[in-house]
Amino acid sequence: MARGDVVSDSYVAIGNGATVDIQPASGDEWVVTWIGASTGGVGIRGNDGSNATDDLVFGNTGSNTNKTGQIQMMLTGRPFRLIITNAQYFRFAEEGTANETGMYSAIKSKD
Repeated sequence: MARGDVVSDSYVAIGNGATVDIQPASGDEWVVTWIGASTGGVGIRGNDGSNATDDLVFGNTGSNTNKTGQIQMMLTGRPFRLIITNAQYFRFAEEGTANETGMYSAIKSKD
């Protein structure tokens, strides 16, 4: 895969209570342009391999002031930029009571 190529997955299965890391290969860097989830039961966390943040917050949208509403609003396609590497990446975390799905799109920016 070359710089400028699209990196995406429209179906990331997340089991009940499970986490799934979205992490470039060693030496690669991605600019994530969009993250979505099937429901608000999915948290999105920053990770460095040893430490994880609490759920990332993307800012309030209208009446959605909690993290659940914010994640669900990502499905509307609110664009943003998040640079991730093999050492600094993000994780989907299923926080509800059922299997969920996540999705993302990115552009490879460094080999």
